[in-house]
Amino acid sequence: MKKIVLTSIVALAAVFMTGCAAIRSAATTAEVGTLLVIGNSLACHGAVPSLGWEANHGMAASAEENDYAHLLLKKLNAATGKEHRLFITGVVDEANIGTLPPQLPKTADAVILQIGDNYRQTLDAAEASKRYRAIITGLKAAYPTAAIVCVSPWKCPGGDFMHAAAKGEGVAFANINPLGGIPSMDGMGYRDNGVNWHPGDRGMEAIADVIWEQLSPLVTKQRTHAVLTGVVPEVQEVRKLDDDEFLLVRGMGFHAPSDASAPLRHLLGELAVEFGRRFTIVPEIRFDLSEHDRLALCRPEAAPAYVTAPAKGYDAYAMALTHDAIAITAAAGGDGLYYGLQTLRQLLDVRGGAPAAEIRDWAEQKRRIAYMGLADPQLICSKLARLKINMVIVESYWNGHMNWWYRPVDQNLADAQEFIRTARLYNLEVVPLVQGGGWAYGVADRNPFLCEGVWVKDEQVRVTQEFIQLKHPNVIRSANQPIIVRSRNGLLTYIEGKDYEIVEGKTCRLFEEDHAPWKLRVLPKGRIKGGMTISIDYNYVPFSPHQSPYCPSDPETYELLSSVLENVVRIYHPRFIHIGHDEVIRRNTDRRCLQRGLSKTELAAEDLNWWYKKLKALDPNITIMVWDDMLRQSDEKGELISLIPKDIVICPWVYKVSEDDQREIVERLDWFLGKWHRPTIGTASGYFPLNAVMWSEALRKHADMTENLGMMFSHWGEHMWLWSSLPFTADCMWSASRPDGRHLRTLIDCDESLRAFDLRAPLEFSLQKEELAARINAGENRLDELKDAMLKVENRLLVERMPGFGGTDNPIHEAIVGQGRRIIKCYEAMILARRLQVSASPDSVRRYFYLLNELMPERASEWTEAMSRFVDGGPLPDPKAVFGVDLSPATANRADSEAQ
Repeated sequence: MKKIVLTSIVALAAVFMTGCAAIRSAATTAEVGTLLVIGNSLACHGAVPSLGWEANHGMAASAEENDYAHLLLKKLNAATGKEHRLFITGVVDEANIGTLPPQLPKTADAVILQIGDNYRQTLDAAEASKRYRAIITGLKAAYPTAAIVCVSPWKCPGGDFMHAAAKGEGVAFANINPLGGIPSMDGMGYRDNGVNWHPGDRGMEAIADVIWEQLSPLVTKQRTHAVLTGVVPEVQEVRKLDDDEFLLVRGMGFHAPSDASAPLRHLLGELAVEFGRRFTIVPEIRFDLSEHDRLALCRPEAAPAYVTAPAKGYDAYAMALTHDAIAITAAAGGDGLYYGLQTLRQLLDVRGGAPAAEIRDWAEQKRRIAYMGLADPQLICSKLARLKINMVIVESYWNGHMNWWYRPVDQNLADAQEFIRTARLYNLEVVPLVQGGGWAYGVADRNPFLCEGVWVKDEQVRVTQEFIQLKHPNVIRSANQPIIVRSRNGLLTYIEGKDYEIVEGKTCRLFEEDHAPWKLRVLPKGRIKGGMTISIDYNYVPFSPHQSPYCPSDPETYELLSSVLENVVRIYHPRFIHIGHDEVIRRNTDRRCLQRGLSKTELAAEDLNWWYKKLKALDPNITIMVWDDMLRQSDEKGELISLIPKDIVICPWVYKVSEDDQREIVERLDWFLGKWHRPTIGTASGYFPLNAVMWSEALRKHADMTENLGMMFSHWGEHMWLWSSLPFTADCMWSASRPDGRHLRTLIDCDESLRAFDLRAPLEFSLQKEELAARINAGENRLDELKDAMLKVENRLLVERMPGFGGTDNPIHEAIVGQGRRIIKCYEAMILARRLQVSASPDSVRRYFYLLNELMPERASEWTEAMSRFVDGGPLPDPKAVFGVDLSPATANRADSEAQ
């Protein structure tokens, strides 16, 4: 392929002068309203083949639907529920801030005035302002009921007098000028630098966002209260300041306390790298502040406006965003600086800008917890930290030989230590869940004879042959649990080794019913003879593939548990230990327990008190946590809860979302908190997001109780998709009343709309690529449907935001708007990758590399080099190397149909 030679930007001077001279309209079938855009080449420009520009829409956008005018049209239609036609034109003589064009639509619902990049600076400031203001007054007279938004130049000066004129006329003003200074916003891959000077797809999208931020409140009545920022979890209080917006610029750096904690230092390092990737600016980090409760992002000479942190809740902080600094102040006794930084990373838009505002924020729950079986430490710890989770309960594998806590050696030990190290870097308290009670796989796998069995007191067997098979498999046999063989009347006990011998069967988890049976072999010289009936007394474990309660009456149980707990405390030094004890499906059912004559309640109390005394003996400062199963209100005489220490933390759980479940949640909390005043942590379900809202609302009733320790997110599976509902729970943990239930319902509805595409918005998209690749390889292309669904998502969420925060490009996966946009781009890029293996047009290739640069900016140099190779006639990179999944070439016909 012939190499493309880039020409000077001067070659496009005529293009800027021309702007968009022709009227362009796209009428709908039902013309209910009109969006009028008075703009220049950013809004529309006809083809200039000599410059490599062959289209007729916003210059440097890859397609008509990707220029800012058409993006605004979609937003307007979705937000208002009405169809609008798009009418694009330009002013007469933009070079001299001329006049309105003679041909305009009769009516308009919304008007965008986007000029100035072709203004030649030939007028004095007063005259320029006068002419610009005359255009605004003309628009107000022509469209007295329309929403009008004036827009600054893209890269050229002039924004100041335009802003002043707009303010004087009482119309909204959208400042897009800072976007023009970000190289990643420009066009990419066109023959002429003048075309590339224009905004590419990312720039067009950012322009549309900034304009929509001003237009949205004027055209929709959905905004009932502009109080949200889009941060996940949402901040408690935010108010706009009368100051210019903050903008990250070169020379700014972080100033942090000299005694900053390891997690704070780690997070600052992460943010420096992230800012370099997002904004091409890497702030220097200085630990030069003597105050331990302050942190700032600013120029060296700036004076950050520190404000007092709120004296309420937990991990409280205050943040002031002014034009030259972001200042964070933390309340005493918490981690406010750390969580303030997690908020800061979400506030900056694509330029590194944020509106001037003051934020006061705090957590309503002291302990914000996630339960997990196992997960990649780097992935899950960073996810939990950015959602302001501060504790993680880790159960590890449900197999004794692989369990971190029951067998802390070799790879188990290395994995556990790596997880704990990583978690602590992310400010997470790690709580080992040493499973006892109902799911005692660690005990069962090491010694299955310590499981609680079922007592068969008198199995009558007639001796007819040498071998006698016991009726039940998985027989328990130990020194404390022997098999006893007696005469039929029970008066004579036969002796093993003299009268019979035991032929062992198979007893082990999962206690399958087809395990090899246990048998007795009648010895020839013994007293058991053919034709006799004997009585066999034994215990067996019923089929129970997962739950395998241990016997609390066998001393060997506690010898084993004692060594386990000693190892956990000695090796890992935890401050908290969760001891499980949920779903105890058998209690007081085998001979060892029944012969003691204790009730189920007494046996359970004895067991829980043993755990408590053992752990406190190992470390008196350890806090013990337990599931609530055995401690719920019951009809037994003497409630178990009254027989255990009062400082054991109880974790009640109800997983579903029916009215009965909601009542059950309220009753559980009234029982543990209201009646017994016990430290309690409510446990929400990851399977049903609304369950988190129900727990949050029920906990609010007990908000003033010191025993109300917080809330937990949990699920019992390994698939990462189960983590997709964590953001809803994180919102409920941090700010139970803000956002309100209505907003959370909106978030859930938005997530469910994307699940129709088998996607999860608040989840790393890398985890969804393989399944998506299979569908794309089968010829699926639902890109337009997905775009429409995501547009509805955006407008339902953005309309609730405070002006200034609508354009935030939240980088975390849990933010539905930002992640939804990334999903669309990745889906489109994967479809293109498949098509380009068959037919590679220059426009499609440009679009492809633009999308890759958006999705994986850390690989920008790789995409630039690949684009250059392609221009020189080389091949495109293999899709497997790009996405990590196989994308087969589309057939020629299918590629053509997909292209359409």
